[in-house]
Amino acid sequence: MWSWWTTGGASSDAALPIRYDFPFWLYDEARWPYVVKMLTTQSFDRSRRRMALALGFISPIDPAGFDDYEIGATWSFHPAREPDTPPPAAPFTPSPPNTSFPALDRLEAELTAGFADVPVVPVMPFAHVSALPRPNTQAAVELDSCKAAMAQMMQRRPRGAFVDLYRDGPEVRDPENFMDATHYRKKLAMVIEGRIAEALAALARKPAAP
Repeated sequence: MWSWWTTGGASSDAALPIRYDFPFWLYDEARWPYVVKMLTTQSFDRSRRRMALALGFISPIDPAGFDDYEIGATWSFHPAREPDTPPPAAPFTPSPPNTSFPALDRLEAELTAGFADVPVVPVMPFAHVSALPRPNTQAAVELDSCKAAMAQMMQRRPRGAFVDLYRDGPEVRDPENFMDATHYRKKLAMVIEGRIAEALAALARKPAAP
């Protein structure tokens, strides 16, 4: 959910503009868009990999989908030391925060329509303190408003919980917990895993929707 917020999910633009390419052609009812997309260098590269897998020349990816991006990488994250936040020169008076999040409204509608009783646990994961909005800024106010909207949406669900880890704390001030400002390492990944498991276990104990 962190990526969702920082790439436009917190926008009030009801048009929900697409900021990154999405493979709509995979879901096209026509066959030609699919055929055309298959005739690309990327597709041929994937075909080569499939043949190499079949012949045993390379190892398959974990069938559970697990991929450790630390393997083969050298930890080299050395951000500038974050000083303690000084008091503002003048009292901070924030503008009224955005409280309209069309993307959240769309998500809630989709979840309610077909997955009303499915446990849902959105997560805002850890990020290094250098990637967080500074306190006493409009960006921090907007982030809090977005988090509040997400939490309220989950409260409206029969089985919903919001895990918010995108905040300051000892874990996010230790650069050894990160590969870069937004990619946390195994120690924090296990914390996230545990928090999600706890949330799902709590939701399992809730009665089903009537």
